[in-house]
Amino acid sequence: MLACKAKSCAKKRVSWAPLLERRLAGRKFSEGLRAKPLAALECLFAGAGGLPFLLHVMPVSMRVAKFDPNTGNRLDNYESSALKNSLDPKLPVWVVVHGMDSSERTEILVELTKAIKKYPDMQVVTVNWEDAAKDGIATQDAIWTPAVGKWIAQQLMNLKVKPENIELKGWSHGSYVAQATAEEIFRSTNGQKVGSLVALDPAGNWPMLSGFEHKIIDFKKYADYSLAIESSWIAGSDELAKTADTYVKLNPLQTSSTQISVNHTLPVTFLAGLFDYNRIIGGKQMDFISLNKIMDPAYRTQDKGYSDNRFSGGVDFVVDVNVEERIVFKNNTYYTYPYASPMKMYYFDIAGIKKEIAFDGTRE
Repeated sequence: MLACKAKSCAKKRVSWAPLLERRLAGRKFSEGLRAKPLAALECLFAGAGGLPFLLHVMPVSMRVAKFDPNTGNRLDNYESSALKNSLDPKLPVWVVVHGMDSSERTEILVELTKAIKKYPDMQVVTVNWEDAAKDGIATQDAIWTPAVGKWIAQQLMNLKVKPENIELKGWSHGSYVAQATAEEIFRSTNGQKVGSLVALDPAGNWPMLSGFEHKIIDFKKYADYSLAIESSWIAGSDELAKTADTYVKLNPLQTSSTQISVNHTLPVTFLAGLFDYNRIIGGKQMDFISLNKIMDPAYRTQDKGYSDNRFSGGVDFVVDVNVEERIVFKNNTYYTYPYASPMKMYYFDIAGIKKEIAFDGTRE
């Protein structure tokens, strides 16, 4: 077994609040597991005459994203052990991290990864921590995020990737992982920040239930530039989104899109679609969250006069989005997922008045 599950802890009356985390990377547990990188977690329990902790172990992997040039499908017949020979540490590396009850194979994240890969010289790795991401109930997977983030940081530093070349993208609880990655790199490099951190609908959290205190999260603290895109008023957290340099709020136009599960996915498909749009057509309306602006420190600071105006609950920009169903055919199966297409975009002027941004980028 890779992990001691929560039910084992329950027998010893584990309190989820005093959880401690640590990582184990590359530890050889058995012949069958020796190649699998692991993240580990210690949870305290009150047991007379026993050790003060019980060790939990979960698998974590990171792979370079590759796609079949004919079908466009993600290739998955290679191991993460090929990571070292597949990355150029001198070039930017985009790190895509999934959230609760999902994986690197989740369709919306595959689409985001594919959108980035279509740009020249873009390197993308995806992190898979799916076993830990479905651990416990409700939001209890959040307690794993520091260990996973530290493990990612260790892998990137071992590969000699410069902090300024690391572009982190985390969806839901994956944004917690991205924060932990950036923090560990900052700590291990004596204060060097990662290039960027993009939080896609950063997850809401209930510390009493999850055992994780989210108030330690500050997306702009360990990144040269941070962007949060939020759309779900329940699954997402505007409190965390406000800690980013730029906070974008999506406003789904269809009443049916008020479903929590649908809204929670929209920032991922919105960003994927925007990357595709900017690559093919371009336009100044949403340059501030283009791939180039996220990556280039000189370029992404040009609109600070607008993005620093904090009104309407801390929101910098509001984007009306149209929600539709996208269909993909993969492995002889049809899949559908909600897709967010931008319709209109607004900013807040110095007086806090909401105004529209025209397609050519001009403001009212």
